[in-house]
This record gives sequence, C-alpha cells and structure tokens, in this order.
Amino acid sequence: MKQLIIATLLSALSGGCMASSLRLPSAAEMSGQWVLSGAEQHCDIRLNTDVLDGTTWRLAGDSACLQKLLPEAPVGWRPTPDGLTLTQQDGSAVAFFSRNRDHYEHKLADGSVRTLKKKA
Repeated sequence: MKQLIIATLLSALSGGCMASSLRLPSAAEMSGQWVLSGAEQHCDIRLNTDVLDGTTWRLAGDSACLQKLLPEAPVGWRPTPDGLTLTQQDGSAVAFFSRNRDHYEHKLADGSVRTLKKKA
C-alpha cells in the first residue's frame, strides 16, 4: 500500500513538473519576418518588439491580405509557452497558433489550417 501511495505521488508530481516545464519565449526570440499561409494565400508579417500594451507587441502586415486568412486582421502578438497568439488592439485574441515543430498552426472553424512560419 505504501508503495502505491508513493508511486501515485511521484506520478502526480512529475505530471505537474512536465506541464510547468514549457518555457515562455521572449519577444526578442520571436520577433522578425514571418509568413502566414493558407491553401492559396500567403501574407508576409513582421512581429515587432514595440510594445502595444503590457504583454502584447506590435504586428505589421498587409491588413487586406491578413483578413483573407483570418477572421480579422491582427495588430498585435504575444508568445505563449505552447504557441503564439495574434491579437486585436485591445489584446484580445484573433487566433492562437500552436507550436508544431518548426512552425505554428491555427485551425479555423471551417476546418482549414493556417500556418505561421518564421523566415530564415
């Protein structure tokens, strides 16, 4: 019984450690030129390090192009431990892109996928 309790505690503790081991990338690491892609459309965007508000940085890109790929054109961005969020002026999310190896992905309500990849 004692071994079962210890095993359960170790499992719970290691699970908590795994979840908290994701590192939040800095704005400097994520900033730069990126490409947002859909099936037939690509938009160049720049993730800047100019602060939009306390936790959000400015995004630059062609609004008309971005509106063809996303529900609305984002003006800001912020890193998360497991991805990247593109935001409105007030910091509310336009789209969350989850990390997938060397790029980030967002699935729209219609099932189509948008890809965000940093230019080399």
